[in-house]
Amino acid sequence: MHLDAVETWLASLGITDSVMGKLLETFFLLGLLYAVRVAAVRALRQGNGHAETRRRWLVGIRNASILIFLFATATVWAAELRTFALSLVAVAAAVAIGTKELIQCLLGGFYRSSSRLFTVGDRIEVGSHRGDVIDITLMSTTILEVGPKTVTHQQTGRAIVIPNSDILSHPVIVETYTDDFVLHTFSVPVSLKNGWSTAPEALLRACDAECAEFLPDARRHFQQLGRKNALEVPSPEPRVTLQISKPDEVVMTARIPTPARRKGRVEQRIIQRFLKEWLEPRFAAAEAPPSPPPVPSSPPPVPPSPPPEPASS
Repeated sequence: MHLDAVETWLASLGITDSVMGKLLETFFLLGLLYAVRVAAVRALRQGNGHAETRRRWLVGIRNASILIFLFATATVWAAELRTFALSLVAVAAAVAIGTKELIQCLLGGFYRSSSRLFTVGDRIEVGSHRGDVIDITLMSTTILEVGPKTVTHQQTGRAIVIPNSDILSHPVIVETYTDDFVLHTFSVPVSLKNGWSTAPEALLRACDAECAEFLPDARRHFQQLGRKNALEVPSPEPRVTLQISKPDEVVMTARIPTPARRKGRVEQRIIQRFLKEWLEPRFAAAEAPPSPPPVPSSPPPVPPSPPPEPASS
């Protein structure tokens, strides 16, 4: 009766005859290795060798017995360990699939912090979202949206929370990478019918006038940046290039140095100056009433011809 009760209790714990046999084998191996180790240690302690040599042998016997026991136990329990490993892999795969987004967010946050990709105050663009970073956590990055799109530099008043997983799946554009000053580009289209040949010079004059106050500081900043990072930085002087996008239109692309936080304001001042200098006079000339045609002057009076002289006799 007692034996049947013990077998029932072991079966309720999931311990079958096979498992019981492997447990007995494990305990037998443990006892055998222990007995061998004790005998070897006793023989070494009774020996007459050098103390340091015996100590090395004692350490070697201890480590070898542990390794032999682990190897023998793994051999005995190989089938059960294989089943346990497969179960563990299945559980790990289920956990990875269920927490995929969470893991990607953590990896994105680790990548951002380890690479120093951006920090609070930087203006970044991730995918279709662009704005100034105001908060960073392990899971997300919060920005104040700037837009719409990339054609303006005004805040829209909306805050966007970007999961850090987007940092791994989208390119990250850092507009304030060069800190104090940046090189900013914008385009101004001009119709080929409006006498475009003088437009590039007018736009360049507007760029020079608006950038003159901070151009020396920008030049020093880019020189220091080039020496610090061993880079050949471009010249910060304002430039205007031309492109033909349509048969009847030329696009002027201006590149200017500007403080990183004043790109939009400097761009607007340049465009306004250009319009006032180049476009307004042309519109004014086109809208002016045509001058009346000149009144023809009356011809001068013709003097009377002298009377003919009498013929001589």
